[in-house]
Amino acid sequence: MVSYTVYNRAGGQAKSVNTRDLAAGHAELGDSVLIVDLDAQKGSVSNFYDIEYDKSDPNADRLTLHLIDQPAGNFDDLIHSAEPGVDIIPRHEELNDLKDILDDKEKIESRGVGDSEFERYAQLLRVLTENNVSDRYDVVIFDPNAKADEAYYSALYASRNVLIPVETDPKGVDSVDDVFDTASNFAEAKGINIGHLATVATRANNQKKERKNAAEQIRNDYDAVAYFKSLGVYSDAASNQQSVFQEIDQLDRVRDSQVDILPKYRTVLAHIYNEVGSPLPASVLDEYDFWTGDDFWGDVTVPVASENQKMEVQ
Repeated sequence: MVSYTVYNRAGGQAKSVNTRDLAAGHAELGDSVLIVDLDAQKGSVSNFYDIEYDKSDPNADRLTLHLIDQPAGNFDDLIHSAEPGVDIIPRHEELNDLKDILDDKEKIESRGVGDSEFERYAQLLRVLTENNVSDRYDVVIFDPNAKADEAYYSALYASRNVLIPVETDPKGVDSVDDVFDTASNFAEAKGINIGHLATVATRANNQKKERKNAAEQIRNDYDAVAYFKSLGVYSDAASNQQSVFQEIDQLDRVRDSQVDILPKYRTVLAHIYNEVGSPLPASVLDEYDFWTGDDFWGDVTVPVASENQKMEVQ
């Protein structure tokens, strides 16, 4: 199973947009995908989909209850269909109180009421493991909020990988090292390995010098795989409550500015699969369009499996 956390502590980095569209890209390539939305705010990936559930109902079952081993229902009932090939555990407002919830559980366990030591950041992985998520899904993507808090660290502990979307401006450039620092410090503290799958430049504008320079710095200093421009099609996809994959597939005419969006996502995905040791077979490149760079970004390699190497999700 491929699992990763899409994260940047700076706001406005297109974190949830990339979560949504990367999930759709995985599904297009034939993988079953689960998004775990850990962001209680309105701008989370859950808001991109027309899902009927009460995100504020205090009596409803929710992921936070499963994390403290007090579920009010079956885990499967937390899962909703987002679009073909993509399921989601949507956000609940109680995620705002996750630190207090885990603090209270930790205090109870410290008094010897529980059966074993309580590791707060391991609970999300425990819940997913107990419910056989790795057997049911090929890909799990975690979307925490833009804070270095319990939700983020729980996602890191469960996924062991991070993907960094970063806006092409000075604030975005400065944010990348912060992600590396929080992830590496947490990994060291917990004695685990956390991989960096990819950096993706977002909201690029090559006509503005400041943003062009920032994009170049993100590409050169952080090996960013691709860049994405700020285009209306993303807003259209959000308005229609679907991914940009579905939005573009339904267009009668794809504009020149939109033609490379899906190929770029596929190239990012190829790098993700390669990083986790499950490179795409070369035959996939014949079936789908991938992005190999342009005059601004330079040449981009699309990694694939060798002729005798079989793709196998780890």
